[in-house]
Amino acid sequence: MTTEVETSAKSVCPYCGGEMPTGSRRCWLCREEFEESNSPRGAARRSAANGERSSAPAGGTLLSVLGYMVLGAIGMVTLLIIGFAIGVVAVFGAFLSICSSMSGGGHP
Repeated sequence: MTTEVETSAKSVCPYCGGEMPTGSRRCWLCREEFEESNSPRGAARRSAANGERSSAPAGGTLLSVLGYMVLGAIGMVTLLIIGFAIGVVAVFGAFLSICSSMSGGGHP
């Protein structure tokens, strides 16, 4: 008894290298469509692979700017709190120095 293994024709996705059935219009792994007119993401990916730059700004630019602004604000608040604490200690030290000199317990 011989068993036949069913072999179907396979092709390779040009974007991710995933194996897929021949005649597929979309890769099951990266979800990329193979017709340029239907896939703006694919066209952008192909132009980037060819060294061309898109005129659209990168999607993470706004997020990066906002992240840096938040980090800067956190840094400023931290410095403000630390500066305030140092100021309180300095005023308290000056107050103690004045009080001790007025009571005569300090150095002349």
